Amino acid sequence: MAINVTMKHIDKRSGGKIRFRRRFPADVIRAGGQKFFQKGFKGATDMARLNEYHSHMAEYDMMVANARARISGVDERPPAIKWEAEQQDAVRMRAEVTASTSLSDDEARDLLYSGLKAQGADELTLRALSHPQAEPPIATVQDANDLYRQAKVKTRKSSVRFATTCRRLAVVLGPLDKFALVDLRRVNGRNFLEYLQTLKTVTGGPLMPKTIEREFTISAAMVAHGIVELDLEGKASNPFTKQDLPKDDVRAVEKVNPIPDALVPLVQAKRDKLKNNPQVAAIWYLLAATGARKFEIVGLMVDDINLDHDIPHIRIRPNELRGLKAGVSNREVPLLGDALARMRRLMADVQGPAVFPRV
Repeated sequence: MAINVTMKHIDKRSGGKIRFRRRFPADVIRAGGQKFFQKGFKGATDMARLNEYHSHMAEYDMMVANARARISGVDERPPAIKWEAEQQDAVRMRAEVTASTSLSDDEARDLLYSGLKAQGADELTLRALSHPQAEPPIATVQDANDLYRQAKVKTRKSSVRFATTCRRLAVVLGPLDKFALVDLRRVNGRNFLEYLQTLKTVTGGPLMPKTIEREFTISAAMVAHGIVELDLEGKASNPFTKQDLPKDDVRAVEKVNPIPDALVPLVQAKRDKLKNNPQVAAIWYLLAATGARKFEIVGLMVDDINLDHDIPHIRIRPNELRGLKAGVSNREVPLLGDALARMRRLMADVQGPAVFPRV
């Protein structure tokens, strides 16, 4: 399948040569003074030029991002990624100085270094000029955290959940900005699991297996994203994958307990105050007798009621009024004794498709 790509920001020079030339945004021009980013093409074939075009576009985008980060004064990029960008900026600045003056490359570097240092430039910027071949800063778990948060965490709910996971992870690993990604080992994943199993919920019980699984899913996704974005594939491992996590063997329907006996009198007292609303009273009876959730009872349709079966029951299933919390919540709940008698009386007065249309 052929894909047509239109290359923008291209102009032709004398002799038939083409050049990538794109104007910087106004805020970047005001901050740096340079109006255009321009690069020539060396490739002789269309495919070679297309590859160069994508490279030029990526370099342009990086330069704009770097400039805007400096303008805002807030640069959230990990040091390892900032280092690569600073190296590219250093090469570009030295080339511009040597092209416009008679200075050598070393003289241009010294001139830029002294000028930028006097302006209070970032330490990484100065290091890229003075030691361009230096090793990049070590990528940490915090770097993976920052990259994942910026790329994947988009809602307030997911932000709170992600922050909670990272705080728990820091208890096991220590400060995330001090723990190198390449130092992660399987034992770190096992230690994280052991720590999660010691935590208690607000009700005093242990974390549910689903919660522990979610914590590992978030941690594994964060580390995997960091490994890819920081070019550490084959150098760093992900200890949060393929761990032997606890399984939840209890079906959702078995977790839904009826109203405790101690609370039934309180429910009945509340019901007695609502005698003028028989629908609400019937809902209270069904909640006490079946252990179903409130929205499951309120959302019952006439087709969900089967009183002529050998075992009279109600069907808890998705319908046009409501869905279900989980697939295993789809079930049949027997009606016995007083609950069955009240449901028969209630159904005699139901006229529409919904059992409780006005609740």
